[in-house]
This record gives sequence, C-alpha cells and structure tokens, in this order.
Amino acid sequence: MSNVKRYGLLIQIQDATRCEIMATPMDVPLQPHHFYVSVLLRAWDTPENPWQAERWNVEGVVVGQRAPRTECDREVLHQTSAERLYIFHGFSLGLYRDEAESYYQNLMAKNPSVFVHCRRGADGGLSPEHVTLSYAEADAYMEVDDDVFAVPMPAELYRWVEQFVLENYVPEKRKKRKRENWKVSQDSKQGSERVTDGESR
Repeated sequence: MSNVKRYGLLIQIQDATRCEIMATPMDVPLQPHHFYVSVLLRAWDTPENPWQAERWNVEGVVVGQRAPRTECDREVLHQTSAERLYIFHGFSLGLYRDEAESYYQNLMAKNPSVFVHCRRGADGGLSPEHVTLSYAEADAYMEVDDDVFAVPMPAELYRWVEQFVLENYVPEKRKKRKRENWKVSQDSKQGSERVTDGESR
C-alpha cells in the first residue's frame, strides 16, 4: 500500500505548567482501518481542598503507531513537586458505518472533538478507559455519570473521519412544511364565524 505525507503530533514541554502539541511531518497509511492514539493527562495537587487531594484534566490526544496498550501502559512525561503530566499509550480508534451520522455531527460542530472516557480509582485518580469519535457513544457514558472529556481533534483524524463520512453517510434532506395560504385560512375562519352566528339566531 502506498503512503502519503500527513501530519503527526510532537509533544513539546514548554515549562512546568504547559505542554504544546506541535504538527510535524510523518508517513501514515492512506485511509487506515484504525489509528492508535495516546492520551495526555495532567494532575495537580490541591492542598487548599480538604476533600480532593488532586485535580485531573485530559490535555489532549496524540496520534502514534504504538501497539494496543497493556493495563499499566503509562509514562510520566513531566513532574514537579505540585503536578504531573502523564501519557497513556495504545488506545485504538476505529470507524463504524452505524455511527456515521454521529461522526458527521462531530465534524459539523464548532469544535470537532475526540472524546476520552475516564474512570476514577478509589484514591480519586483518573485513568482513561476508552477513546471515541462518536457523539452518541460519549453521550451514553455521560448519562451514567462517567467522566468524559472532549479534546481537539488532530488534523489527521479529522481528514480520516471526513473521508469516511463522505463515503458512508448522506444527510437526510429536511422536509419543507407546506405553507398555509393565510388569505384562504382567514376567509374560511370568517365564513365559519358567520355560519355559527346565523345558527345561533
């Protein structure tokens, strides 16, 4: 299979509180069946909060070629006395025809997103469980009060989903509601009122 030039992602640590995801050229297969992605999570200590020792947030996803993850496939990218930046590897993203409408809705949103479904451990720590591009699937997790984070969709995922939607989904045309003839309606109403008045006399 021939390859085409696409864009990958490079994590660049700027300082203790900031990391940037930069575009950098990479070769990936044209229209792959799936992508492997890694998830970036940041944890901050919260000494001012007696009920919560840490605060967690999903910072983004990174597209890569890592094989499917093992249970503890996690690395520390950056650490200070007050915060830690983790990367969890090996999540697989696939596309399915019965979810094509949901992908379409995602692409048409103001901010197309990758949805990261996370679970909290007994200690309050957060870990990613599943990654999806489907609005409907993310909503199903939120309905049972699971943690779901929406992060920006990388460019190569956007192109991949866009091509899939173009090939597998046709939006339904909105049916135009027949406009009522206002004059006929008013005349009919007035005629009805006249008949009613005549009957009551």
